[in-house]
Amino acid sequence: MLEHIGITVNRKKDIEAFYKGVLGLKEIHTFEVAEEESEKLFGIKGGALVTLLARGNFRMEVFLTRRKQRPAYNHLCISVRDRESLIAKADALGYSMTKLARQSKESLVFLKDGSGNTFEIKSR
Repeated sequence: MLEHIGITVNRKKDIEAFYKGVLGLKEIHTFEVAEEESEKLFGIKGGALVTLLARGNFRMEVFLTRRKQRPAYNHLCISVRDRESLIAKADALGYSMTKLARQSKESLVFLKDGSGNTFEIKSR
């Protein structure tokens, strides 16, 4: 069973605006991963401030660091009851979004936070 996911961001303001404001996650607490732990666990030099967020049974650890993301196919898919409302919030805050129309299905919507993390948004 999936317990939580960890994701890296480069901009502190995204924790408030994107993860709390757009995705509706609530902050549980923050903690720090020390330099020694970071290198042993992840092979990354330097520590990170981590914010634990939750919504229902879903938990996300958001690691704040200066390390930039490289383009990748990695993405998280989330389903929401009111997809259009979430899209409107993200658009109003200036987050990058790609929409691809499909004939027989709901359009594909991919949303990026300010650090380049990608989220596929589906209707529940």
